[in-house]
Amino acid sequence: MSYHLHRTRQWTAWFLGALVLSPFALTFSFGSPKIPQRLSPVTGRVTFAGAPVHDMTLCLDQGGHHAAFGLLQADGSFQLSSMIWADWGTLPGRYRAHLYTYDSGPALPARFHSSDTSGIEIEIAPGYFCK
Repeated sequence: MSYHLHRTRQWTAWFLGALVLSPFALTFSFGSPKIPQRLSPVTGRVTFAGAPVHDMTLCLDQGGHHAAFGLLQADGSFQLSSMIWADWGTLPGRYRAHLYTYDSGPALPARFHSSDTSGIEIEIAPGYFCK
């Protein structure tokens, strides 16, 4: 095969590949606008019957989806992190909470394992997250 024919085929393949991928590129680049939102730093402590709860994950749900989580330390303290943003903090809003337990964690009543039955709602106010 001649060099010229080989080069022509390379350019044709590149052009067809770009033509096929361009609708996807336009869809992703002109999708929803990226509005910067400030995360609110959220820390706290979870206790049950006066004792700190540990070896569990506090999960916040919004609209039926996990929105934030925080690992409970030995003293029951936690720091929430957003499920969407790769940073500490949580978007402001109203959440329903539940606890995800591990095998090594303490036993809690079953109602705390689902956000539908826990009865815990948390309102997170707008705040500023400084690095």
